[in-house]
Amino acid sequence: MTYRTLGIFAVAGAIAWTGSTLFYAAFGAGMIERAFWFYAVNAVATGAVLTVLFHALTKALRVDRYAMLAPALAFAAPGLLLSIALAPGALNLFANAEPETAGRYGAYLFFAYMVVLAAAVTPAPKLKQA
Repeated sequence: MTYRTLGIFAVAGAIAWTGSTLFYAAFGAGMIERAFWFYAVNAVATGAVLTVLFHALTKALRVDRYAMLAPALAFAAPGLLLSIALAPGALNLFANAEPETAGRYGAYLFFAYMVVLAAAVTPAPKLKQA
């Protein structure tokens, strides 16, 4: 695993974070935070989208299935760090936001990136021999 490959995953993770944050800024306070079930569904859907993007990048860069933890951490780190940096100013960024929005936004992204990390460390299924 080269530093260049990890850098590509970090840049892709930052781009994914930007998309997730823009989605939350557009729909978070008005729609997502109105009902817990809708918030949970969106967190799961965001985690699934990020996982698909991560796995597409691993296929494109031909990352070995057993060496996916470092790329997953490189993919998740920018988003987690940027969301921590953004949390204090979340009320200014998100329109019509309540004071709890910063915590909900952090939990939303934390869950989404944990789905990516869990998918990266989950062992591949064993094929049955006939």
